[in-house]
Amino acid sequence: MVEVRGLLISTVGSFLVVYKEKLKEIDDLLYKDIGKHWNELDPNQWYDIKHYNNFLKAYSEASITHEKSWITFGRNLFPAFWKAFGNPEGLKTTLEYIDWEAKYYNSNMRGKEFSERKFINKEDGHVIMQMDGKERNCLVSVGVYESLMAKSGAKGWAVKQTKCVKKGDPVCEFEVTWQK
Repeated sequence: MVEVRGLLISTVGSFLVVYKEKLKEIDDLLYKDIGKHWNELDPNQWYDIKHYNNFLKAYSEASITHEKSWITFGRNLFPAFWKAFGNPEGLKTTLEYIDWEAKYYNSNMRGKEFSERKFINKEDGHVIMQMDGKERNCLVSVGVYESLMAKSGAKGWAVKQTKCVKKGDPVCEFEVTWQK
C-alpha cells in the first residue's frame, strides 16, 4: 500500500471548496473510513493514497475541464504551499527547483509499492524524470513541472510527458527542457 501525508489530501480538499456538493460527498467517504474530515487531517500523518486519489477524482468530476483539472491542480499545488508556508529557501536555478520537488515528492509518499521519482537525465536545460505512476495521477506532475518553470523564471521551457502507465508503458516519464 502507498501512503501520502495528510497535507496533500487537505490541499486537494481546499481546491474542492468551490464544488460544495462534491466536496461533501467525498469528505463523507473519508470520514466514514478514518473518522476525520479533510480539514481535520494531521498534515504530517500518513493516510492511504486512495483518499488522495478519491479527492483528485472528485475534483476532476466537478470541474468543467475534467481530467485537465489535474494539470491545473498541479500548477497551483506549490504556489498554494508557498503562500501558506513560504518559499523554499536557497533555490535559485530551475534545476534546483526540480531537484527540490523530487525530494519533496519522495518525502511525502511512502510504502512498499511506492516508487520514488527517478532522474534519467539531470542537467541544466534538460531533465528526464520517471515515476511508476501506478497509483498516482501523472497529469498532476505535468502541472507541477509547469509551475516550477514559471516560479524559477525559466525561459523557453517545455514540459512533455513521453511515457504513461495508463497507455501501457512501464513508467510515467516526463521531459522538461528550458533555455540555459
